[in-house]
Amino acid sequence: MTPRARNDTSRKTRASCHRQSLGEVIAGSIYSEVLTYSQGLLPWQQDALRRHAGSISLSDADLDELTEIAFIAALSQSLGLDDDDHGIDPPAPDPLTQAHIPSSSSDSPAVTLKKVTHLQGVNRMRANTDLTLSSTGLNIVFGLNGVGKSGYTRILKSSCHTRHPESILGNVFLSDNVEPRATIEYLLGDQEKSHEWNLGKPCGDPHLSRVAVYDSKSAQNHVSSRGTTLTVTPDGLEMLQSLIATYDAVALQARMRQAAVQGTASPGIYREATDAQVRTALGTLGKFGGYGIIEVMGSLDETEESELQSLPVNISDRKTNSQATRQAQAQTKQNMTATQARRIETLAEKVTAEQIVQLCVIWKRLRATRIEEAEQTQHDFSQEAVPGVLSRHWHEMWNAAKTYADQVGFTNDQFPSEDMSNCPLCHQPLTAEAHARLRRFNKAMELDLAAERRRLTGLGSQLVDGIRNAAADDQIDDHLLTVLAEENGDVLTQLRADVLTVRSFLDNLPADTDTAESIDTLVAPFIHGSEVAEGDGGSVEGFTIGDSLTGGVTFIDKMAKTFEADVEKIRAESGDGSDVADMEAKLLHLQDRAKVAKALPELKKLHNRLIHIESWQTVIGQCATSGPSVFSGKVCFDYVQQVAAEFKDNLMILEDRPRGGSSEPALQVELVASKVSKGTSNIAFTINGAAKAKTPAEGVLSEGELRAVSIAAFLSDVSSSGDGSAIIFDDPMNSLDQAFQIKVAQRLVKEARTRQVIVFTHSMAFVGALWHEGVKKDLSAQIKEGIPSPIEVKSAFIEITQRAATGTGQQVAGTGTPKGGYTPLYALLEKELYPAAKALFEAVDDSGYQRACENFANNLRKAWEYAVEEIVINGVVARNKPSISTMKLGGLLALTAEDVTTINEGMEVNNFYVHSTGEGNEKRLPEPPELLERLKDISAFVKGYKSRRTAALAQF
Repeated sequence: MTPRARNDTSRKTRASCHRQSLGEVIAGSIYSEVLTYSQGLLPWQQDALRRHAGSISLSDADLDELTEIAFIAALSQSLGLDDDDHGIDPPAPDPLTQAHIPSSSSDSPAVTLKKVTHLQGVNRMRANTDLTLSSTGLNIVFGLNGVGKSGYTRILKSSCHTRHPESILGNVFLSDNVEPRATIEYLLGDQEKSHEWNLGKPCGDPHLSRVAVYDSKSAQNHVSSRGTTLTVTPDGLEMLQSLIATYDAVALQARMRQAAVQGTASPGIYREATDAQVRTALGTLGKFGGYGIIEVMGSLDETEESELQSLPVNISDRKTNSQATRQAQAQTKQNMTATQARRIETLAEKVTAEQIVQLCVIWKRLRATRIEEAEQTQHDFSQEAVPGVLSRHWHEMWNAAKTYADQVGFTNDQFPSEDMSNCPLCHQPLTAEAHARLRRFNKAMELDLAAERRRLTGLGSQLVDGIRNAAADDQIDDHLLTVLAEENGDVLTQLRADVLTVRSFLDNLPADTDTAESIDTLVAPFIHGSEVAEGDGGSVEGFTIGDSLTGGVTFIDKMAKTFEADVEKIRAESGDGSDVADMEAKLLHLQDRAKVAKALPELKKLHNRLIHIESWQTVIGQCATSGPSVFSGKVCFDYVQQVAAEFKDNLMILEDRPRGGSSEPALQVELVASKVSKGTSNIAFTINGAAKAKTPAEGVLSEGELRAVSIAAFLSDVSSSGDGSAIIFDDPMNSLDQAFQIKVAQRLVKEARTRQVIVFTHSMAFVGALWHEGVKKDLSAQIKEGIPSPIEVKSAFIEITQRAATGTGQQVAGTGTPKGGYTPLYALLEKELYPAAKALFEAVDDSGYQRACENFANNLRKAWEYAVEEIVINGVVARNKPSISTMKLGGLLALTAEDVTTINEGMEVNNFYVHSTGEGNEKRLPEPPELLERLKDISAFVKGYKSRRTAALAQF
C-alpha cells in the first residue's frame, strides 16, 4: 500500500467511525442531496438551481429567462387559449445534473490537476502559456501583483467549483479581443484527462467540478456575521438559500408582468353588458371553452337578425296602436300574401313543362297542316276502284304511307311527289294514272287538315290565354313583391325575372312562318332549364320557369305563415303589457349579443389575457419558500451532525495554542443548526461567552478570527465529503496575522498529505510559512500525531512573472522549491545561459549577444545573493523564513575578509556586463571565456566556504 493510499484509508476509517457514532448520516455530500431534491422540482426551478451551481446571485437576464420559462410552462398547462401570440420565446429549461455539482463519492478516483494552458483571450496573459503543477502534495504558486496569477485562478474558478466565480475579461488594451480559451489537463486517479475550457460555454466536466476553490471572496459566503452568532453556509446549502432569493425575484417579476397585463383596457361590452345570459357567458372568458361560448353567443341566425331589426318597430307599434288595429293589419298582410302565393302558383301551373310541351306540339302541327292544306284539291272518291277512301282506316293507311315516304323511302321529296317512281306501299312502278290518283287523294285530305288546324288552334289559344291571364298585371302585385323582397331579396328578384320571362314569351308567340328551331328556342326556359337571376348567365339544367315560380310560391307561403303567426300572437296578447316587457328583454339580449359579435376580436384577446393573468398567478404560487425551507432545515441538521467534531478539530489546529492548554478551542465557537427563516437555514457558530451576553459577533471576533473560522469550515466541509480530489486556495491569508498564517500553512500542508493542495499567493512571508513551518516541520508533526512511517509531503514552488513585450502568466524556468535558489540558478547559468551566449558570440550576433550578457549578469548576481543567504549566512535568517536559526550561527566563524571581497566583486558583475554607460565611458562586452571564469569564481567560492563552514560548526 502506498503512503497516500495508507493515509487515505486512515482518514476514511476515522471519518466513517465518527459518522456511524452520530446516527443518521447524509447520503453523500449536500450537493447530492440537493440534486436528489431538485428532481422533484418544476423545470424552471431545476434550471434555477443549475444556474446557482455556478453563481450565488443571478443576473437580471437570468431572472428574466427563468420567469419566462416558468410562465410558458404554466401557460402550456392552461386550456382554452385561442390563437395566442404571447410574444415570449425563452430557452428550454436546463436542469441541474451531476455534471454541474462536485462529486461526493469517496469511492471515486481523486481528481488532481497537471497543467493549465492558457490558449488565448484571458486578461493580458501571453498566448500558449502553461502552469505546470505537481500532481501530489503541496503546490505553491507565487507571483507579485499583476503577473498573471489571477488569470489562472479565474480559469480554474470557471471550470472547478467555487462559491464566487469571477468574470473574465480579455486584454482591454487591445482593440481586437478574442474568445477566452484554455486547456486543463488533469488525472482521474491514474487516468489522464483533458478539458477544453471556453468562457462562452458551460464547463460540463463532472470531474473538474469536484475540485473545490477557496478565496477571500468566497470566505464571506462560508461565514457571515448576524447578531450574536456567526453562520456558516456549507457547500451546496447556499444553493438553496440562493434559490429562495430567486423565488422572491421571480415572484416579483411575475407580479409586475401580471399587473401590466391587468392594466390593459377591456372591451366595453365586457364591462357594460346588461343581459344576464350575456354577462354569464362573458364570465367564462379565461376558462376552458370560454371563448367558444362567446363565439356562439356572438353568432345570430337569420331569424335573430330579423328580430333584432323588427323588435324595435314591433315594440313601438305595440305601444302606439291598439290590439284590434294591429291584428287587422297583420290579417290583411296574411290575406294579401296568401292570395299572391295562389296567383303565382296558378301561373306556375300554366307554364309547367308539360303545358309548354303541349303548346310546342300544337304549334309545330299547325305549321305542318298549313303546308299540307295548300296542296290538297276536292274530288269524289266514291267511284274509286277500292271502296273506303277517306275512311278512318284509309286515313291511317295514308298517314302511315306518308310518314314512311317522308322519313324513309323518299326523304328528298314531299309525299306524294311526281318524282316518286314506285309506290311506297306495293313498290310497283307508278304510272301517270297512279300519280293522278295520288294527287286526288292528297287534295281530298286538305278538307280534313283544315278541321284539324281549327281544333289545334283552339287548344293553343286556350293554353296561351290561361298563361296571359295568370301573368296579367292585376294578378301580380308588384308592390307586395317589393315589401316581401325586404325579407329575401334573391328569391323575389328571381320571381320578378321569371314573370318578365313569361310576359316576354307571350309577346313573342310563334308566327305561321316560324321554323321549328325558333319555336324550340322560345320554349327552352320552360322545358329544359331556366336562367337564374343571380347566376352566371347560363341556364340551369332541369330548373324550369315553372320550378322557379314554385320556389317563389314556397317563400311567399312561408311569409304568409309568418303573418298568420303574427295574427295569432296579437290575438293571444295579454292585457297587462307583460309581453311587451318580454319583447324588450329579448331585444336587450339580442342587442348585447350583437355588441359581442362586433367585439369578438377584442374579446379573444381578453380571453387570452385572462389566461395569462392566471398563469402568472400560478408562477407566483410556485415561488412559495416553504419547501426549500423545510429541506434546508433537514440538510442543515444532518450536516451539523456530520462535521461538528471535524470543525472543532480544524479550529483548534488553526489556533496558536500554548503547550498544556485546554482541550477546547480558544475561540469559543460551537456549530449548531439554526432555525429556518425565509428558506435560509444556516449553521450557526454560537459564541459561548461566560456572560452569555447578546453582544454582536463583530464585537467578539476579529476579522482575522472570522477568516480562520471560515477556513476551518471550508476544510471540514471538503474533508467530510470523503472526496480526495484537489483543493485550491487563492491568497487565503488576507487578514491573518503571523500566528494564524503559520497555523493555516501547517493545516494546508497536513491536508497535502492525502490530496493535492494548490496555493496561489503574492506573499513571500506566507510562502516561507508554508515551507519552513509547514513542509519542513510536517514529518515531526506526523510523528507527534502518532502516524506510523511518516512520509515527507511533496512540494513544488512555482513562480509566475510577466514580461512587458510578451504579457503575463509566464512560469519562471528553474524554480523548484522555496528552500533556496543558488543550486537551480547555477545550473541555469551553466547549462543554458552560458552556452546560449557563446553561440550568439560565435554567430557574430552583436545585439543578441549583448542581451545574453545582460541576462547572464542579472542571474549571476542573483546566484551570489542566494549564495550569501544559503551558504554564508547558512539560513540563520532568510528572506522567506519567519524565524532565526541560532544553532547555525557558528558557521559564520568561517567568514573572512577575503570572502567579503570576493562576494563584493561577484555582486558587481552588472557594472561590467551591462553595456549602458555614457558616451566616452563605454565598456566592451566580455567574451565567453570571461563568462566562464565568472562561473568558476562563484563555484570555487561556494565549495571552499562550505568546507570551512563545516569545520567551524564542528567546534560547537
